[in-house]
Amino acid sequence: MQIFKALRSRRPDCAAVIGLIFGPDVVMAYLGRGLMAIAYFVGGVSVSAALIWLFIRLSIPGAYGTLVVLAWHSFGAVLGYRVAKSLPSGTTFPWYSRWYNIILLFSAAIFPLAMLAGGFAF
Repeated sequence: MQIFKALRSRRPDCAAVIGLIFGPDVVMAYLGRGLMAIAYFVGGVSVSAALIWLFIRLSIPGAYGTLVVLAWHSFGAVLGYRVAKSLPSGTTFPWYSRWYNIILLFSAAIFPLAMLAGGFAF
Protein backbone atom coordinates (compact mmCIF):
# COMPACT_ATOMS: atom_id res chain seq x y z
CA MET A 1 0.00 0.00 0.00
CA GLN A 2 2.99 2.32 -0.17
CA ILE A 3 2.09 3.22 -3.74
CA PHE A 4 -1.14 4.82 -2.59
CA LYS A 5 0.67 6.64 0.19
CA ALA A 6 3.18 8.02 -2.35
CA LEU A 7 0.34 9.22 -4.57
CA ARG A 8 -1.35 11.00 -1.68
CA SER A 9 1.74 12.88 -0.56
CA ARG A 10 2.88 15.92 -2.52
CA ARG A 11 6.64 15.78 -2.99
CA PRO A 12 8.39 19.07 -3.81
CA ASP A 13 10.33 17.67 -6.78
CA CYS A 14 7.16 16.27 -8.37
CA ALA A 15 5.38 19.57 -7.81
CA ALA A 16 8.29 21.41 -9.46
CA VAL A 17 8.11 19.16 -12.52
CA ILE A 18 4.34 19.62 -12.78
CA GLY A 19 4.81 23.38 -12.46
CA LEU A 20 7.48 23.39 -15.15
CA ILE A 21 5.40 21.37 -17.60
CA PHE A 22 1.91 22.77 -16.97
CA GLY A 23 2.42 26.11 -15.25
CA PRO A 24 1.57 27.62 -11.87
CA ASP A 25 -2.20 27.26 -12.16
CA VAL A 26 -2.16 23.47 -12.46
CA VAL A 27 0.47 23.01 -9.75
CA MET A 28 -1.55 25.16 -7.33
CA ALA A 29 -4.63 23.04 -8.00
CA TYR A 30 -2.49 19.92 -7.49
CA LEU A 31 -1.29 21.27 -4.14
CA GLY A 32 -4.83 22.12 -2.98
CA ARG A 33 -4.58 25.90 -3.30
CA GLY A 34 -7.82 26.59 -5.18
CA LEU A 35 -7.97 30.39 -5.04
CA MET A 36 -4.34 30.69 -6.07
CA ALA A 37 -4.99 28.29 -8.97
CA ILE A 38 -7.88 30.45 -10.17
CA ALA A 39 -5.79 33.60 -9.84
CA TYR A 40 -2.89 32.10 -11.79
CA PHE A 41 -5.29 30.78 -14.43
CA VAL A 42 -6.73 34.26 -14.93
CA GLY A 43 -3.19 35.66 -14.99
CA GLY A 44 -2.13 33.12 -17.60
CA VAL A 45 -5.11 33.89 -19.81
CA SER A 46 -4.38 37.63 -19.55
CA VAL A 47 -0.71 37.12 -20.41
CA SER A 48 -1.72 34.99 -23.39
CA ALA A 49 -4.21 37.61 -24.56
CA ALA A 50 -1.58 40.32 -24.23
CA LEU A 51 0.91 38.24 -26.22
CA ILE A 52 -1.64 37.67 -28.98
CA TRP A 53 -2.37 41.39 -29.07
CA LEU A 54 1.36 42.17 -29.29
CA PHE A 55 1.86 39.68 -32.11
CA ILE A 56 -1.06 41.03 -34.14
CA ARG A 57 -0.76 44.77 -33.53
CA LEU A 58 2.95 45.35 -33.10
CA SER A 59 4.38 42.41 -35.08
CA ILE A 60 6.55 41.27 -32.17
CA PRO A 61 8.55 38.12 -33.08
CA GLY A 62 7.39 34.79 -31.64
CA ALA A 63 10.65 34.23 -29.77
CA TYR A 64 9.65 36.83 -27.20
CA GLY A 65 6.41 34.98 -26.56
CA THR A 66 8.36 31.77 -26.04
CA LEU A 67 10.54 33.51 -23.47
CA VAL A 68 7.48 34.80 -21.62
CA VAL A 69 5.90 31.33 -21.55
CA LEU A 70 9.20 29.80 -20.39
CA ALA A 71 9.44 32.38 -17.59
CA TRP A 72 5.80 31.69 -16.58
CA HIS A 73 6.41 27.94 -16.36
CA SER A 74 9.72 28.40 -14.54
CA PHE A 75 7.88 30.55 -12.02
CA GLY A 76 5.37 27.70 -11.66
CA ALA A 77 8.19 25.23 -10.97
CA VAL A 78 9.76 27.39 -8.26
CA LEU A 79 6.38 28.21 -6.72
CA GLY A 80 5.28 24.56 -6.74
CA TYR A 81 8.51 23.46 -5.08
CA ARG A 82 8.28 26.07 -2.33
CA VAL A 83 4.60 25.47 -1.57
CA ALA A 84 4.98 21.67 -1.57
CA LYS A 85 7.99 21.92 0.73
CA SER A 86 6.01 24.01 3.23
CA LEU A 87 3.03 21.61 3.37
CA PRO A 88 2.62 19.59 6.56
CA SER A 89 2.96 15.84 6.11
CA GLY A 90 -0.59 14.98 7.17
CA THR A 91 -2.37 17.41 4.84
CA THR A 92 -5.73 16.32 3.50
CA PHE A 93 -6.22 17.63 -0.03
CA PRO A 94 -9.55 18.82 -1.45
CA TRP A 95 -11.43 17.10 -4.26
CA TYR A 96 -9.99 19.28 -7.03
CA SER A 97 -6.38 18.33 -6.26
CA ARG A 98 -6.68 14.83 -7.72
CA TRP A 99 -5.19 14.37 -11.19
CA TYR A 100 -8.43 13.32 -12.91
CA ASN A 101 -10.30 16.34 -11.54
CA ILE A 102 -7.48 18.68 -12.58
CA ILE A 103 -7.68 17.37 -16.16
CA LEU A 104 -11.46 17.75 -16.18
CA LEU A 105 -11.46 21.25 -14.69
CA PHE A 106 -8.78 22.73 -16.91
CA SER A 107 -10.21 21.09 -20.03
CA ALA A 108 -13.62 22.48 -19.17
CA ALA A 109 -12.10 25.94 -18.63
CA ILE A 110 -9.97 26.03 -21.79
CA PHE A 111 -12.60 24.68 -24.20
CA PRO A 112 -14.93 27.73 -23.99
CA LEU A 113 -11.92 30.05 -24.34
CA ALA A 114 -10.87 28.21 -27.50
CA MET A 115 -14.40 28.45 -28.88
CA LEU A 116 -14.48 32.17 -28.11
CA ALA A 117 -11.11 32.76 -29.78
CA GLY A 118 -12.24 30.75 -32.80
CA GLY A 119 -15.38 32.86 -33.04
CA PHE A 120 -13.35 36.06 -33.08
CA ALA A 121 -10.72 34.75 -35.49
CA PHE A 122 -13.03 33.44 -38.21
